[in-house]
Amino acid sequence: MPRTPSGPLAHASSPIAPASTAAFLGLGLCLFAACIVGILSRPTGFLASFWPANALMLGLLLRLPQLAHWKAWAVALTAFVLADCITSSDLPIALWLSVANLCGVACGWWFLHRLHPALLGLRRQTSTLYLFAGCALAAAGSTLVGAGTGAQLFRSSWSQTALMWFSTELMNFVLIVPLILSAPGRGQAFWPRIVSARAALLLLLPLLSVIAAE
Repeated sequence: MPRTPSGPLAHASSPIAPASTAAFLGLGLCLFAACIVGILSRPTGFLASFWPANALMLGLLLRLPQLAHWKAWAVALTAFVLADCITSSDLPIALWLSVANLCGVACGWWFLHRLHPALLGLRRQTSTLYLFAGCALAAAGSTLVGAGTGAQLFRSSWSQTALMWFSTELMNFVLIVPLILSAPGRGQAFWPRIVSARAALLLLLPLLSVIAAE
């Protein structure tokens, strides 16, 4: 099937210009901030209950293919390790956790970046199935590498840590990645034209329902 450019991911079928140094630094700052948010959500004696950094990185790599460069992975590793170290984690554990996180992102990117832009842009009936499969693969890749930290950090079994890690990672990927991929692109109006207060409420209902469910 030909790759026809359209929508927020249309650039995926066009020649990819290299990203600037500022873009990689911006990615690093965003990931560092996301790591801090995740670390602050850690319950006492266990892993973070909300870790947005991995899903944020995966979504940005898919949305902005020019970032899919070794520099992005180096910057991400630095941001992940630095965030853990300044919050009192030992360097070996910080490296282990960071490598696990990046392995998950790499697994998801390997599967999803090959898809047609229309699938990634959630404009096909099977889009959600492919996206869910990619998110599950990313969560599994991260879990396989990182679940062993449970015995080191919390004296929990591998299976218990793996179950918690996988479910949390899958939730994060499923919540965040679709939002990044489906956001309006440059030149697109962020809000459609609203003709009445009732129409505005109807547009907000899906968002409000997600917030209520969370």
